[in-house]
Amino acid sequence: MTNFQFQLEGKYSKEHDNWTLTVICDEHNHPPAQHMEGHPFARRLSVDETRLVANLTRKNVAPRNILSTLKVQNKNIVLTIKTIYNAQQKIQMHEQAGRITMQVLKFLLHTNDYAYEFTIGDSNELENLFFVHPTSWKICRAFPHVLIIDITYKTNKYNKPFVQIVGVTSTQKTFSIGFAFIHKEKETNYT
Repeated sequence: MTNFQFQLEGKYSKEHDNWTLTVICDEHNHPPAQHMEGHPFARRLSVDETRLVANLTRKNVAPRNILSTLKVQNKNIVLTIKTIYNAQQKIQMHEQAGRITMQVLKFLLHTNDYAYEFTIGDSNELENLFFVHPTSWKICRAFPHVLIIDITYKTNKYNKPFVQIVGVTSTQKTFSIGFAFIHKEKETNYT
């Protein structure tokens, strides 16, 4: 505690739709800060830096590598990894633009050229969703002989079983073919 005496008081007026700021005490009892690393103002990203973070995030660059890139471009930058995480979260929220999670997923599947099928139940809720990346489908057509289907239970926030389909190449390498969220473990859901 620094016994900070400086005080301001802000009041909002609904009638005039504005704020008034009153200085209660303008005395400081400490010298100004010598280093800005601890201040959020110094850790904010410029417009160009935010654009770079967004582009690198879309290319699946790790946050630590994004931070390193920014520090190479500007030696005086005082960002932390938390700044990158916060920027990524803000960018993601902006890109979602109020859509619910399943709408975002469907949009991403469509824009990234995934093949997908889904079924909707009577209550207009998603029951089954199956999706395949185009490259995975090409590999699957080349090596269709061995398929492994694995399912995990109640590991997502929708408590829907998650199905992963894996193939095996002629050189004994595995590759992901497709994924699905299913409503029930019945033959019709798998079909």
